[in-house]
Amino acid sequence: MNENQVNQFLNQPLDAEHIREGTYVSLITDFYTRNNGAMIWWVWGNALVFFILMVASAILFFLTSNTQFHILFATLFLASVQVIVLTKIVYFLAVLRNRTLRDLKRLELSMAETNERRNAQQR
Repeated sequence: MNENQVNQFLNQPLDAEHIREGTYVSLITDFYTRNNGAMIWWVWGNALVFFILMVASAILFFLTSNTQFHILFATLFLASVQVIVLTKIVYFLAVLRNRTLRDLKRLELSMAETNERRNAQQR
């Protein structure tokens, strides 16, 4: 490819599919449309269980008058919040992993096409 063709390739406008790919909504919808049932059930089940534990420990914290139970329920509350946050981080990283692998595959295919065009032009 000469410099003019490279500039033309780089400056071409993006189509609607490539514009949509940059949004968080497309990132999440792509994850939910794939076969990720086990991951989805694990994340939301884990979040629900620890959210219930978090609410219960917050309610029990204010109902008790014993200092030891205050410490116990505050610790349970903070641990539940941390588990929920860490679960969501793992979930988000799984979503990004799928998108990154798909983008790498597209890049490989694009590079293969470019090499084929260059080899065809040199012959």
